[in-house]
Amino acid sequence: MGSDFSRETMQIRLGKLVETVGPDSGKQLVETFLGVAPLVLGKMRHALGSRNVEALAWETHAFKGMCAVFGLQNLIDHCSEIETLVAQEHLDGVAELLPTIQELLEDFVRYIEAEGYTDGLSGVGQ
Repeated sequence: MGSDFSRETMQIRLGKLVETVGPDSGKQLVETFLGVAPLVLGKMRHALGSRNVEALAWETHAFKGMCAVFGLQNLIDHCSEIETLVAQEHLDGVAELLPTIQELLEDFVRYIEAEGYTDGLSGVGQ
C-alpha cells in the first residue's frame, strides 16, 4: 500500500521510535496500536451510524493521532479528510472513506505481523 509500508521506510520510522522510547516501549506501542486501532475504527463506524458528529470527530482525531506515531501518512491524510467532512456535516462522504481506512489499517497490520515487529524491536534501525 504505497510507500507508507515499504520495508525501508518502516525500518527508519520504527528505528526512530525505538531510539526515542527504547525497544520495550516501542514494542508496547506497536502492540497497543494493533489492539486499539480496530476498536477506535469501530467507534468511528458506530458514531457515523448514529450520526453523532461530535463522537465521530473525537474518534477520528484519536485514530489520526495513533497513526501519526508511526508516520502512516495515507491514514493520516484520510483522517484529515474525514475531519473536514465531519466539520461540514457531510457524513455520506465519511461513509465512503471508512472502507479505505479499514483496508489501509489491515495492510499495515499484515505488514507489521509479517515483518515480526511484534516479536521484538531491539534490532530495528540497526
